[in-house]
Parts: sequence; C-alpha cells; structure tokens
Amino acid sequence: AAFFSLQEVVRGTARAFYETVSSVQALQLGLKAIYGSAGTAASQIETLKAAANTSGLKVLDLSAAFTKFSAATHAANIPLGDSNALFGELTRVSGLLGLSSAKAEQALEAVGQMASKGTVSLEELRQQLGDALPGATALAAKGLGVTTEELFKLVESGSLSARTFIPALTTFLAELPRHVPNPSAWIAACSAGTMAIASAFSTGPTGRPAPGTAADLPTLGCKRSRLTPVAH
Repeated sequence: AAFFSLQEVVRGTARAFYETVSSVQALQLGLKAIYGSAGTAASQIETLKAAANTSGLKVLDLSAAFTKFSAATHAANIPLGDSNALFGELTRVSGLLGLSSAKAEQALEAVGQMASKGTVSLEELRQQLGDALPGATALAAKGLGVTTEELFKLVESGSLSARTFIPALTTFLAELPRHVPNPSAWIAACSAGTMAIASAFSTGPTGRPAPGTAADLPTLGCKRSRLTPVAH
C-alpha cells in the first residue's frame, strides 16, 4: 500500500511539473505572438511576476488573464506603460481586498473588452468590473474627476474612450493605501463617497486614529483626483 501511495505521489508531482512547464511555455509563446518580440515577451513575464509578488496572487493563476489582457490592450494601441500600470494596480488592489484570482481575472477581462471596443460600456463598467472589484464605479469616477452620475452619462453617451478611462482608473487605484485592516468597510465607505472611514483603520489607545492610518486619510486616495474633469 505504501508503495502504491509513493507511486501516486510521484505521478502527481510529475503531472504538476508538466502542467507548470506547459503553462509557462504557453505564456511565452502567447506574449511573443502578441508583441512580435521575444525580448518584449520576456520583459512582460517579469511584469507579471512582479505584479503577482506584490498582490500575493499566483503567477500561473494570472497568466491566462494577463495574456488576454495584453492582447486586447496591444491590439487597441493602448501604450504598454499604461497597460502594465493598470494590470499592476488591479492585481495589487485585488490582493489588498483579499479577492480571488478569478475576480482579478474578471476585472482584467472587463478592461480588456473596453480596450477592444475602444469605448466604455455600462455592462463592462457595472456588471463586470463593478462585480469583480467592489466600488470600482465610484473609484473610476473619482479617477476621472467626475461624479458617479456624470460618469454614467459619459458612458451612456459613448463618449468615454478606453484610452481616457484606463490611465484615469490607474491613477486613482495607485493612490489607494498599501494596507487596509478592514477592506470591506474601507471600500464600502469609499464607494459611498464619504471620508468617514476611520473605522476601517486601526485606532490608537485613546480611540483616536493612530498615526499613519486614519489620520492620513486625505492622502490615501478616498478623494477626488486632481485630473482635469472630462468635457461633456
């Protein structure tokens, strides 16, 4: 029985190794096909590794989503720097909020579809991105320097381009804190557009916000961006 058990362990390990190698090869080939350069593909894999390391998500869990996201943004002529920056922030925030790789993939797919179409639609903004990343609609509005209602009007009119939306969302996501003890409370408060989110952060012995936490809320991102409001 022990012998057969050992055999199963060896087979399982070999199978996992083969699947890992296959996934890495698929990632390399996919990125090379997208960018037409082995060098760029290698650089993008390092970008993926860095994002996974920061977010705490697994590289292989993100690899398929990263390839699709890269294909969509590259085909839409989104600058590589903008694409990589948004990927990094989306995965970082996903890790910050304790979201699964599946949710991170859903958020990336939503943005990829926006890039492919060239414009942002309500379906992708509310049903896909909003479902994957709690409060995404409010965060996007703040990134653009408009209200949520104004954002919906822009989207409904078809005048919000992916090229405008992507860097704006990235800018605001980048302002979010690096650590949130109570992610659910924080994102709920931020979605409601309020600054009263001290309870989402740790407090000092007097009950007042501890230094470097709630006391620093004005610099942590639950605010409007200084970006120029979109003309509409």
